[in-house]
Amino acid sequence: MAAHADMNLPRSWHVLARLKAFASRLELDRRLASGTDPSASRELACRAQTLAGWRARHAYADGLERLVHEADAPPHPLSAAAPVQRDEVQAARSDLLRLAAALRAEPGPPVRAVAAASLLLTDGTGPLFAEHRPGALREAAFQAAFHAEAG
Repeated sequence: MAAHADMNLPRSWHVLARLKAFASRLELDRRLASGTDPSASRELACRAQTLAGWRARHAYADGLERLVHEADAPPHPLSAAAPVQRDEVQAARSDLLRLAAALRAEPGPPVRAVAAASLLLTDGTGPLFAEHRPGALREAAFQAAFHAEAG
């Protein structure tokens, strides 16, 4: 559907698409991170628009930098934060910081890279939070940084 055709749709359809995009953001982020064209659905387009915004990109960059900083600091025994794979974060440090820098760059990186950063920080089954093979987080961060820098 052409972008101009969306202008003729009732406002409630746009609100509904944004609500659906919010409710299924993890799945949409997976699809966007794998390279799916955001114009494939209204929900993908809404999620891509959110991810491409300055606020989202800088929030993910802040999260990545905070993650690296906390992995370098002594662990907090009484914390409500989800435990992370500290050794993996330390091994992926340079790629995570490259990704954070690319997220802050103007113009912003491709939505694919922002979606990958979102997944790194929010997917509880991903290599940041769950045990994976050694180096999985570094590989994911490297790929996301590569896509961000390649534009």
